[in-house]
Amino acid sequence: MAVLAAVRLVAATRLVAHGTYSRSLIFLRRSRKLTGELCVPPWSSPLPADGRNRAKVPAMSLPLTAPEILSREFLEIRCKILDLAAAFDRLHRADGSVADDPRLERLHEALTVVQDKPHDRAEQVQMVFSREYDQAWRETFKVKPR
Repeated sequence: MAVLAAVRLVAATRLVAHGTYSRSLIFLRRSRKLTGELCVPPWSSPLPADGRNRAKVPAMSLPLTAPEILSREFLEIRCKILDLAAAFDRLHRADGSVADDPRLERLHEALTVVQDKPHDRAEQVQMVFSREYDQAWRETFKVKPR
């Protein structure tokens, strides 16, 4: 039970840390012992069931400033960059060559987008790995109409 509660605590902490849920919305229910169940406090819904206005605690957190976001996400971003560097090192040390592989070219292009584009980086990276829209995609992929 304690291990399960700890796993749920880590999951809840990650959801909060990644901004998936507001810091004030997720908490662990505590009774005599830690049950580890995720629950949402009653003040998080905009309209309470009893009809009273409980506007004491906002349902959404305020936007963070750039320094706050950097402080919160620096270690995770650093970790992801180290993972990328390690993966490219493994490719370089491995036997064989992938220099002419189009997937490697797309990875390099995506890294260039991340480094050089000032706005909409996620969208631009997604476009690097996406196919052009094909009007005849149903025929191409042999999808039967409903």
